[in-house]
Amino acid sequence: MERVLEVMEWAGLNAHKFCVQIGFGYTTFKNYMSGIRPAKDLDLYKNVLSTYVEISAEWLIRGEGPMIKTDVGDNNSNDRIVLLEKIDEQQDTIVKQSREIGRLEGRIEELEKKYTIYPKGQKAATPTTKYKKKKDE
Repeated sequence: MERVLEVMEWAGLNAHKFCVQIGFGYTTFKNYMSGIRPAKDLDLYKNVLSTYVEISAEWLIRGEGPMIKTDVGDNNSNDRIVLLEKIDEQQDTIVKQSREIGRLEGRIEELEKKYTIYPKGQKAATPTTKYKKKKDE
């Protein structure tokens, strides 16, 4: 997120204008900036790279190399396309994993309701019913 803010500063825009320019939700962006939500949304990076073609994807995503590309030729365009496709794949994986986590959390909740979970050190109550022994015939 730090490098996205550097791009915003480099572009000379405030947060709202920056979001409008890159086509990203302002409220979500503000939540990332304030730390309310972790900045895991790869669409943010994809939008920045699509809008500002002179920004190095290596720098933005990994923090390696210069912020501004030294050569904005066809090779870099191909690299950018490959990186954007990789971002799409990773975003799909994140969505699938989020759904699976939600499903598993729901299942845990069901099981907790079905079975009483006792705090550490506390034992379940023992049954009080006494059984009569059958008399031998």
